[in-house]
Amino acid sequence: MNEGKERLAQYGEDPEKVLENLRDRFVALMQEEARLTNRVTGLETELSQARAKEAQEDAQHQTYQADLAQKKKDLARALSDFDQARQTVQELLQTYREQESRLGQLREAYQKEQGLMFDYLDKLKTLKAKKNSLETILANHSHYYAGVKAVMQAQLPGIIGPVSEHVSFDPTYTTALEVAMQASAQHVIVADEAAAKSAISHLKKTRSGRATFLPLTTIRTRELQARFYEQLSAMPGFIGVASQLVTYEDDLQPIFSNLLGSTVLFETVDQANAAAKRVAYQVRLITLDGTELRPGGSFSGGARQKQNATFLKPEIEQLEETIAKTQEKGKAAENQTQKLKAACDQAQADLMTLQGQGEEARLAAQKAELLHQQVTSEVADLQTLLAASQESLDKGQDSKLSQNLAETREQLEGLRQQKVTLEEEIDSLRHDKDDLNRRRKALEEDLSDWQLAAKDAENRYQFAQEDLRRLELEQSQVQTDIADLQSLQANHQTQASELSEEQLQEQLHQAKEKQEAGEAKVIRQQIAIEDCDGQMDDIAEQLLRANQQNESLIRQQTEVSSQLQQLEHQLQTLARQLAEDFQRSFEEAEQAATAVADIAQARASLSQLRKDIKALGPINSDAIAQYEEVNQRLTFLNQQKADLDASKALLLDTIQEMDSEVTERFQTTFAAIQESFKQTFRQMFGGGSAELRLTSQDLLEAGVDISVQPPGKKIQSLNLMSGGEKALSALALLFAIIRVKTIPFVILDEVEAALDEANVKRFGDYLNRFDKSSQFIVVTHRKGTMAAADSIYGVTMQESGVSKVLSVQLKDMQN
Repeated sequence: MNEGKERLAQYGEDPEKVLENLRDRFVALMQEEARLTNRVTGLETELSQARAKEAQEDAQHQTYQADLAQKKKDLARALSDFDQARQTVQELLQTYREQESRLGQLREAYQKEQGLMFDYLDKLKTLKAKKNSLETILANHSHYYAGVKAVMQAQLPGIIGPVSEHVSFDPTYTTALEVAMQASAQHVIVADEAAAKSAISHLKKTRSGRATFLPLTTIRTRELQARFYEQLSAMPGFIGVASQLVTYEDDLQPIFSNLLGSTVLFETVDQANAAAKRVAYQVRLITLDGTELRPGGSFSGGARQKQNATFLKPEIEQLEETIAKTQEKGKAAENQTQKLKAACDQAQADLMTLQGQGEEARLAAQKAELLHQQVTSEVADLQTLLAASQESLDKGQDSKLSQNLAETREQLEGLRQQKVTLEEEIDSLRHDKDDLNRRRKALEEDLSDWQLAAKDAENRYQFAQEDLRRLELEQSQVQTDIADLQSLQANHQTQASELSEEQLQEQLHQAKEKQEAGEAKVIRQQIAIEDCDGQMDDIAEQLLRANQQNESLIRQQTEVSSQLQQLEHQLQTLARQLAEDFQRSFEEAEQAATAVADIAQARASLSQLRKDIKALGPINSDAIAQYEEVNQRLTFLNQQKADLDASKALLLDTIQEMDSEVTERFQTTFAAIQESFKQTFRQMFGGGSAELRLTSQDLLEAGVDISVQPPGKKIQSLNLMSGGEKALSALALLFAIIRVKTIPFVILDEVEAALDEANVKRFGDYLNRFDKSSQFIVVTHRKGTMAAADSIYGVTMQESGVSKVLSVQLKDMQN
């Protein structure tokens, strides 16, 4: 209708003006045609590009799929390598701990065995020292009486040796046999009487003491009577006859039979006492603890204050046996120690090997973990890219462009038809202007019809709306009436038995009339409803088109939202990479960002940097903590070093101050002593000269030379002087020092022993020149010194071992 109004407005004007308007419309149509043609060309170009891009994206999508499949394989392989490396690390760690525990046990066993070996070595050293000491005593005969020692050292002919050196026995019987033999253990066994006489003569001659000699030719055996032996051997605690419990050379049997043949050993005193009663105290009995039951009934016993050193040979033999056993045990301990040491060394080497393998495995695990993380990140990136690519492929821009192109072509075709129609109208208007009026009139009629139809349609739509609302109300009323009728019918049926037939017929007739009226009303309403349904279908169609347009807008909004989400995801990925790889936020990166002139070169540089970083190997995640720890340690050590340097500087300053002080004091004291020595020397020698000289310019290391010139002699070194001159010069130096540094108490022990009488008198006189600030105590045998003293104390020994002190005050004697 609007288009009709426009056309009517055109035809209502002057034909020339209408023709001009048609030309303008024709020009506008041509411009629109050119625009649509350009649009078609652009859409065709975009469609071609979109198809090429879609093909490229499809190829890229397939590439992404292939890369994703390969990366998933790499991920599975990296995960397997990582799990295997981690398992290897755990196994090596467990093996390392077991090896470390084994090494600790081996070290503990080694230290224990080494301590045992050292104990054996110490014990062996002690035993050998004791054996050597005993052998030395035995060789020197130091444990014998003086006479026996002299005889053995003289090596006289016919001397066999002391009894104790020719007997051996079980150490258990040592105490008992020492009591049994007593002094006879030091008796000297000789070959015959002549040897005994010769030895006695030697002792007399050298006045070396006395000794008892046992000639083999004169000593006779002494045995226990058989009846006593039978009685005693049957008693409890019986050990045996003493002569049967020792070993000796066969040719010495008479000696030991004589000494021990009648002595019997028992275990305890009670047992020995019972046995003595059995034999009426007629046999000598000795217990293991040294208690002696003598013939006649006397008892002897107790404890020695010190161990008897007579029987050294049994003790040495026991030491040799003990040393042999200790050496065997020490050798076994040493072998075991060597084995344990070798095992410890091997275990340490294995532990170091395991440590190296563990470090390599740890690095491999870290490398595998980094590779796994890298591949996981790459898989996630590829999945994101693949999803974006699939979403881009699913958008179907190709079909959309094709649809736009088809619609544009349809518009172009319609525009061309309008152009043809407009050309025909222009041609027709040029040839027949009357036709314009007819068309104008036709358009006015058409416009009037359209207006009437529109008004009628509007009224009918409003009436339809009114009828629809009314019909809905009537329908609701009818439904209510139906419900009432049904209820009434139910009531009538209930009351049917109570009413008469005529009343029922009347009510039936009324009900049928109402039913017919209701059915007619329902039919009218159904017709009205059908009309409303038709109108509603038209409205629904319009609504459907609006919904389709809305859905198109929603799809576009969804596409834009998807692109926005994809961009946000990419932005989040980049922000996470910034935070993980560069420890920067997006805002910081944006502020620090600079424009890149060449993107390709920048990407190549970035790829090279990543390769260089990857070539550096795995990152030590504990480096910062280790740096803090080492830095703290370095700071502490630097502080310690600074303290030590300060202490060193302080000590050097102190040493320098002390050196300066010592140098100054030494120089002052040396000069004073030198002057004092010159005077003292002249006073003690009655003339001459003396001088002290330093051997070096360094006063702290210089020595002192003494150069003296006694009266009448030339200057010479102190080493060329006589003993008296040396002593007197030394005394002069001593007195010079005392004069410079006064000493309150001086003790001189026979310092003037080498002086002659004249110099002794000078020495005594010089002592009296000192003032009372120094007191001299002189130990001397010289009369000149005694004469110069104020008091004399003498020590005498009138009786042996008794000293007596005598004193004489010479000043009192002079007075």
